[in-house]
Order: sequence, then structure tokens, then C-alpha cells
Amino acid sequence: MQRPIGVTLIVLLLVAATVFLAARSTAIPALRGGHKAFAAVALLALLALVATHALWAQRPYALLAFTAWALCAMAGLALSRMAARSGAHHVSLFGPIVEAGLAYVAAALYLRRIV
Repeated sequence: MQRPIGVTLIVLLLVAATVFLAARSTAIPALRGGHKAFAAVALLALLALVATHALWAQRPYALLAFTAWALCAMAGLALSRMAARSGAHHVSLFGPIVEAGLAYVAAALYLRRIV
């Protein structure tokens, strides 16, 4: 089965974003110690595995799996950005969240048309 190049690029984006978030959450000292951070990274990795398989095999649930992964990735990005700084400093969440959200929305709209 021939898959479109866009699907391959989205799979690469999904894997790269998952690795980035996992590396970021394990590098922050505030998140390293707890089991909650490990559970969140494990859930994100599991959703990434399911979404990657669904996209690669072009299953009917690929858009749903990608959307679930994108929501979990956005929550993980927000939590990793908030835990990176102390409460007294300004936390810039708006820029990275909007950029990641726009990329995920563009990918989901493309997948809606393709899959």
C-alpha cells in the first residue's frame, strides 16, 4: 500500500515530539523524582505507539489516535513548561502551546482528508 508523503512526515513529527517531551520531562529536576512524571511519559509513549501504528497502516481510527496523542502532548508540554520555573517567575506558556497546537491542528486537518 502506497502511503502519502504527508502521513510519513506526520509520523516523524509524532515520534520527534514524543522524544522531545520525554527528554524534557526527565531533564527537569522537579519532574524527575516522582512516579507521576514517569506515568505521564509512559502514557504519552503508549499513545504515540498506537497513533504511529494507526497512521502507518492507515487504519480508520488513525485520526482519533492522533487527536488523543495531540491532547496528551499539549498537556505534557504545558506541565513541563510550568514545572521548569519557580512560581515567582513569569512562565511563558502561550507561545509554545499555540505553535504546537497549530502544528497539530494542521496535521489533523490533513489526516482528516487523507485517512
